[in-house]
Amino acid sequence: MISFRQFRYQFKELPVTYITIGLCVLIFIIHNLMNYPIVYLLAYYKPLILVGEYWRLLTCGLCHTELWHIFMNLYGIWIYGNIMEKQFGSLRYAILLFGSILGGSLFLLFSNNVTLAVGISGGLYGLMAAMIYIYIRTKLIASPQIRSYLTRLLLINLMINFSPQVAFMAHLGGFVVGMLLVIAIDQSAPKSLAINSAIATVVLMCVLGYAGITRKDLGENRFYNLDATILYYEKNMGFSNHALNTAKKLDIMYGVDIFEKALSER
Repeated sequence: MISFRQFRYQFKELPVTYITIGLCVLIFIIHNLMNYPIVYLLAYYKPLILVGEYWRLLTCGLCHTELWHIFMNLYGIWIYGNIMEKQFGSLRYAILLFGSILGGSLFLLFSNNVTLAVGISGGLYGLMAAMIYIYIRTKLIASPQIRSYLTRLLLINLMINFSPQVAFMAHLGGFVVGMLLVIAIDQSAPKSLAINSAIATVVLMCVLGYAGITRKDLGENRFYNLDATILYYEKNMGFSNHALNTAKKLDIMYGVDIFEKALSER
């Protein structure tokens, strides 16, 4: 068994940005070009998260279904990710990136969003928050060129947030958590500030997670057809037992008797 110090040293050599981009591209190819619906197993979807598929809070960030979506997101990750990875090292950068993805998903969970959501936008917004923090800490924000660049960046992303089918809460969550995390991992920040920021991040995520999971008032947003479709794909991807157990849990959560029966008959 390797020690944490050995693990950290080995992790330093991993190009996290390029590995992340590679995983996103691989999942995109498998889903779209090979017609294997892997995204249905990995995307954010609150009803299935509520019955135990917690991995979706993180894996949704690696999923994209549209070409323009994956191109825009991965271009941003390539630009900001390389800068942040060189600035903080692979391990701390990975905490920042995937912590921001998780933060975006938890904001979605808290907002009771029950749509199928994909994309690494939460992580991208976390990296943008980190970039703004660095500009402020290094006083580069005083430069008119930097201020002009940040203004354009923020305006563009604000306009994107008002576009249809955009998960605004995931962007907001990624930005907020990213700002907290970058302070926590910044070795040049005062130690007390870094510790408090780390504590605030953990507390925020725990509160959002608990509130989101216990808030099961899905109301009129019960997309039974989508639930059934996802279960069908899970079953046909080789996860029959898991799909049947999930169907039972959905029946209990919704107070119905349709999912287990329907899945058994298909």
